[in-house]
Amino acid sequence: MKKRWAVLGAAVGLAATAGAQAPPHFDARLRAERTLEVREHSALERGRWEVGVVAAYEDQDAAAAELFTVTPYARHGLTRNLRVRLDVPVAYRDREIGGEVAGPGDLRLGAELLVHEDSFRFPYVLPYLSVSFPTGSSGDGLGLGDAATDLGIALGTTRWRDWHFRLDARYALRFGDLDNIASVGGALIWDVNPQFAVLAEGRISQGDVDDTGTPKVALGGMVYRPSPRWSLSVHGGMEFDGTREALAAVRVAYRLPGVGR
Repeated sequence: MKKRWAVLGAAVGLAATAGAQAPPHFDARLRAERTLEVREHSALERGRWEVGVVAAYEDQDAAAAELFTVTPYARHGLTRNLRVRLDVPVAYRDREIGGEVAGPGDLRLGAELLVHEDSFRFPYVLPYLSVSFPTGSSGDGLGLGDAATDLGIALGTTRWRDWHFRLDARYALRFGDLDNIASVGGALIWDVNPQFAVLAEGRISQGDVDDTGTPKVALGGMVYRPSPRWSLSVHGGMEFDGTREALAAVRVAYRLPGVGR
C-alpha cells in the first residue's frame, strides 16, 4: 500500500513541477473533464471527438481484493449542446480467496445535454444519462451482473476567474437484486495557471450498499495540459464506510481536430 501511494505521490509531484510554467493562453474550450467522481461540463462542439483512457486502482478491503481497470473511452459532440460517450473497461482483480481473474468490465453508454450556460460560459446546468450493460462477470467482481442506469444533473459556476465550483446529484437505478442508490457530490477546482490545476472532490451515497452504511468518497487530484489538445490528470483518495479503502487513477485525454473549435 505504501509503495503504491509513493508512486502516486511521485506522479503528482512531476505534474506539479511541469505545471509551474505555462503559456499565456490555453483555450478552455479544448479542455477535457478534470474531475473523477463528479460530473463536470467539458465543452465539445458539433463534430468534435475526444478520446482517452483511464487507468484506475481500488483496494477493496471488505472483499480482500485489489481491482485494476483500464478504460478507453470516446466522446463525440452531436450538436453544440448534446454529447455522447462510450466507455469500454477491461479489468483485472486479485483476490486473496479465489486467485486472479481478468476480463471485460461493464460497457457504458451515456449522453449529456447542456441546457443552460450564460454568455461568460458559466454557470451551467447539465443533465446526463448513463446506461451500463452487463458485459462484466459479476461472479468475479468485474461487473454488476445486471443492466443499470444513472440519471443525474450537474451544476457549475466560476468565481474570481480561477476558482470553479461543481455540484453533481445522481440517482442510480439498479435492476435485478441490486438496490438503487442516490448520491450527491461536489468539487472545487483551482486553475493555478492555464495549463495546471489542482482539485478536491467528494461524494456521499445513500442506499444499502453491501450493508456497509453510507459510503463517502474523498479525492484530490492534479491536472496538467502539456499542449492545448492533450490533458493528463492524477487522482487519489479514500472511501469511508464503503467497500473500497483506497482509490487512485490516471487519465489521459486528447481532442482530435475536426468540425468546430
